[in-house]
Amino acid sequence: MKKRQSELIRWILQSPGLPFETALEKLHVSKRTLYYDIEEINYCLRHCAQLKKIAGQLVFVGDLQRVSQMIADQELTLQGTEEKLEFILYKILCDDFPRLEQMEQKLQISHSTMTYLMNELRVQLEAQGIELRYDEGAYQIRGDENQIRDRYIYCLYNDNNLINRISSEILTFNQKNQLGLADYSLALLSAMLRFVRLRMTKKCRIRADWTLETQAFHYRQSVAADLKINDPLEAAYLTAFISSLTTLSAGEKQTIIDQGVTRLITCFESRMAVVIEDRETIRRSIAQHLLASYYRIQFQFPIRNFCLDEIKSRYFELFTMIRLILEDEQIFPEFKGIREEEIAFLTAYFGGVLRSQENHRRMRNRILLVCPQGLMVSKMLQIQIEQSVPLIQIVDQVSLQRLPQLTVPYDYIVSTMPIEGYDEKLIQVNPLLNRQDVCLLMEKCAGIPMPDSGPEIQPLLQVIEKYCVIQNRPALVRELEALLYKHKEERGSPMLKELITSDKIRVLDHVDSWQSAIAEAAQPLVYDGSIDPEYIQEMIASIEKYGPYIVLADRFALPHASGALHVHRLGMAILSVKEAVDLLGKPVNLFAVLATVDSTSHIRALAELTEILYDQANIDKLCQGSAEEILRLIRQDPS
Repeated sequence: MKKRQSELIRWILQSPGLPFETALEKLHVSKRTLYYDIEEINYCLRHCAQLKKIAGQLVFVGDLQRVSQMIADQELTLQGTEEKLEFILYKILCDDFPRLEQMEQKLQISHSTMTYLMNELRVQLEAQGIELRYDEGAYQIRGDENQIRDRYIYCLYNDNNLINRISSEILTFNQKNQLGLADYSLALLSAMLRFVRLRMTKKCRIRADWTLETQAFHYRQSVAADLKINDPLEAAYLTAFISSLTTLSAGEKQTIIDQGVTRLITCFESRMAVVIEDRETIRRSIAQHLLASYYRIQFQFPIRNFCLDEIKSRYFELFTMIRLILEDEQIFPEFKGIREEEIAFLTAYFGGVLRSQENHRRMRNRILLVCPQGLMVSKMLQIQIEQSVPLIQIVDQVSLQRLPQLTVPYDYIVSTMPIEGYDEKLIQVNPLLNRQDVCLLMEKCAGIPMPDSGPEIQPLLQVIEKYCVIQNRPALVRELEALLYKHKEERGSPMLKELITSDKIRVLDHVDSWQSAIAEAAQPLVYDGSIDPEYIQEMIASIEKYGPYIVLADRFALPHASGALHVHRLGMAILSVKEAVDLLGKPVNLFAVLATVDSTSHIRALAELTEILYDQANIDKLCQGSAEEILRLIRQDPS
């Protein structure tokens, strides 16, 4: 049950006979949403009461005392659930889990709530191939060792006392090998060393063997000798983990990253049919983030992205496009196996860039850190921000006393405390960033609004439960949310089938040249007034100047031009040529002319087309099929 629905129940309990219209005003929702809320409430309260609309009033029929008790229990149960689950798992993994009664006291929860949390944790772990069981008077974790260690790393990002537990052993190791690890990296390494030793005593073996890949690191032998990790697999694992940590110097990674980022921006521009205006600034910013994540991506260590689900849901099309770009191993071998969390960071960054260009303003991403708690907290906060919100530029860290005299330009102040007189520029966060903090920073600094709540899926879940047994409800909810957001029509972002109608498809057996093919493909857009004829010449001139950059896939080209002078509205048209056309050395059968009026409104349609082209069988249909067959494929009509 959502927070909004709990509030509605409280209002009705406090004021029986709440007018329906009043509820709409108080909740700031549509009638449709309110009816969905009522359905979900009735499902949750089906054993004790029902919420009815009688004569325009919302009233409860049933056991009101039991309703009140259920709401109180639910709010207690759900308050900070994810944080509690992470804390419990952390304690179990570290062999520091006390008796249940002691844990209940520590978390200030009831026995029933503790039972609920343990069952929820068990379900989550089972979905990852991990078993939670009670054995010999203690909770034990069994299963996929790599998944277990990934979960441990996730837990580390929630430990606000981690920075205070840097071991002298790690300090000596860092100094001896001249690693230049940042403070937070030293803390992570200290914790991971303790955990690796613990897992070794339990004889829990990892699957990954990075022995060969890590032999070139100069500290490899020191891991075995000085840190006393005698198992070659574990030594290789810990060596790889060290390489993934943030250092104070770029080293040999700088050139690799610079080249990869340049390719990424170029590929992004061509496949997204956009122009990045300030390429060098953008390149430097992305490179700065990827320097910290290069080996983390190489060795597939996890990173916590608190806004992963929000970014995937709200910006599904952009996320999909960037994922498909990075998964091209021929172009980006250094990003092989990249995790969704990393892709979401880049999605947020590119999304911010596009919206900044669209609004004709720069991103307001220069922040000033003001931490009254001291340098250590400030340093930890800086590292968290750099990891969680890569598009932010930290211009300085100052004390509260120095703030009035500061002259360095900044857009926002980020602080862990309220600061009088700076309300308009202040972003207050927790010393240990949580999901809400990260989403707020994303919204303020990149102009990327995050959704307050997910789509209404409870009615769908009710139907599913009538006919199926749901084994993993949280996972099902997540996938349904992603699916519903994927198909949600947003204003100003038309679907592919809305742009490509029957009059926008042409099929020919032969054309004389690639220039003729582009002209033929663009004619429907000229006919309906989307473009002027001059736009055709702009596309041809762009190819003559830059080469066949528009050939994005096997036999597929996306002709477009950057200038919008001769574009009057968003449009797309397709030409399929049976006999392949030579486009400066590349055979092309399918031309999809794109005319854009801004940087973002075409992304959804282009992402849908890209998904279609991801299947070779679909490419064959588009290149050799009739206009009717092409239209059916675009409409996703199986008939």
